[in-house]
Amino acid sequence: MEGINKEIGKEKLSNCDDQKSYKSQDHLVDLPVPQIMDECLINCQLSKRDFNRFHQNIRGFAINKTDDIAVYLNTSPIQVLCISEHHLDMNEIETLRLPNYNLTAKFCRNTFKKGGVCIFTHETKQCSSINLNKFCREKDLEICANELHLQFSKLCIMTIYRSTTGDFQYFINTLEKILSRIENNSNDIILCNDFNLIII
Repeated sequence: MEGINKEIGKEKLSNCDDQKSYKSQDHLVDLPVPQIMDECLINCQLSKRDFNRFHQNIRGFAINKTDDIAVYLNTSPIQVLCISEHHLDMNEIETLRLPNYNLTAKFCRNTFKKGGVCIFTHETKQCSSINLNKFCREKDLEICANELHLQFSKLCIMTIYRSTTGDFQYFINTLEKILSRIENNSNDIILCNDFNLIII
C-alpha cells in the first residue's frame, strides 16, 4: 500500500477519472456524451507536450454512444481515448470502428458480463501496446496500457477498471507490481481509472 501511495504522490502519475453522472431517484443518469467530453477536456487541459487524452466509463458501447463519440472526436483535439466498462467481448471490440483512431489496447471479460477496458489512439500517434493480460482478473483488476513514442520521451497510458465487488487486496497488490514494472520502462505515466473505491 505504501508503494501505491508513493507512486500516486509523484507528479509524473496523473489520475484522470472523468466519469460524470447525476443521481436521480437512486438511478445514475448519464449526461449526453458530447457534454461529458467537453467537461472532461476542460479538466484535462493540454499538457506541456501538447498532448490531450480523455477517459470515460461508457457503461456499454451502444450504437448511439459510438456515433456520438465519433462525431465529437471529429471536431476535438483528443489524441488518446480511454474507455472503461465497454461491455464488449473480444469479437465485438475487434469490429468496433472510430474514424481516424486505432484500437491499440484492450481487455475483455470471458466469464462475467459487462466490464472491460480499451484504448483508442489517433492514427497520427505512434504507440505500442503493453501486454498486461497476466495481471488481469475479471472484476478485481481489468487493465490495458499503451506506450506512446513522443519526440523526446516515452509516455505510458493505462486504463483501469475495478468492480465494486472486486477483491481489493488483489487489486492494490497487483497494481503496485504493474506500476513498478512500467516505471522502469517509461518516462511518464498517465493513469485513467474507475477504481470504485470509497476513501474515508
